Amino acid sequence: MANLVQINPDNQKEQMRLDAVHALKLGNLEVQERLDRITRIAKRMFAVKMADFSLIRQRDQQMVSVSGGFHSTIPKEHSFAAYALHKHEIFYVPDTLKDDRFSGNPQVVSQPKIRFFATCPIQTSTGQRVGALTLSDTEPRTLNAHEQSILKDLAEMFENELSFSSLATLDRSTNMVMNQGFYSIAEQSLKGCHRNHNPAVMIVFKLHDAVANISEPRSVNTEKNVKTFAEHLKRMFRQSDVVGRLDQDEFAALLINARCEQVLFMIKKLQARLDAYNKDAKLKIPLEFSYSMAEFDPEHPVKTELLMANAHGKSAAAVGF
Repeated sequence: MANLVQINPDNQKEQMRLDAVHALKLGNLEVQERLDRITRIAKRMFAVKMADFSLIRQRDQQMVSVSGGFHSTIPKEHSFAAYALHKHEIFYVPDTLKDDRFSGNPQVVSQPKIRFFATCPIQTSTGQRVGALTLSDTEPRTLNAHEQSILKDLAEMFENELSFSSLATLDRSTNMVMNQGFYSIAEQSLKGCHRNHNPAVMIVFKLHDAVANISEPRSVNTEKNVKTFAEHLKRMFRQSDVVGRLDQDEFAALLINARCEQVLFMIKKLQARLDAYNKDAKLKIPLEFSYSMAEFDPEHPVKTELLMANAHGKSAAAVGF
């Protein structure tokens, strides 16, 4: 059995931050336009040469939205925005040439010859600092308390946009994370399981619908069954688990720090609750489901896609039941 490298708390914290950066989905044109709007507002309000929103990756700073400059990447060791990751508040330098930490920085000694910068950390809804909003100018200047307050408000606008972009992966019908959103969150969770040596179980649920077998539109009863099943799943599992909708009649759940034997008990409990619901509701089309699962071994980790494929390919009997 291969020995796993022990990760110290600082490295583990940074890996969680990088996972959050990787999980962000900002390529949507509508999202980009909203980010650019805030960046333009920042540049105009502070009358600076450039304003940018950047993500801080493992080795570099990636400019996601820029007003007054060019989209580019900057080595992390030369990044002003990277300083924001270690601050709870705004970090700014009135004159870079008078600060030994920055007087030799390539951005100071050559183009764009930055003399002033102010950077404010931007974090996700889970508290991970993924980047920063930065103002920069070619002339020295200060930033008073009122201006700092405005900069914080603008940074909060970016944080709201990050939250909104993640909510865009929600299924409006069930208020569950949908498809790619599920895969992104599940992938982060599996990385945590690998680091902490925790097992996990992926379950795929398939709703049965008599209407699906004939050429009729989906009934109101069927849609009600979908929503009801989603509500039962959300109540059944823990907050640490990842539960989502994959397709019209397919759901998935990733149970953290769990084994298949434990999951079987939970599924029997879910079945009992749905049996009671079917009896009380007296539905024309009862709410029925089938399921399959696969277990994640932290000693031999796999990606979410492969774990999902394994779950799709196994019946309950195939995983030791």
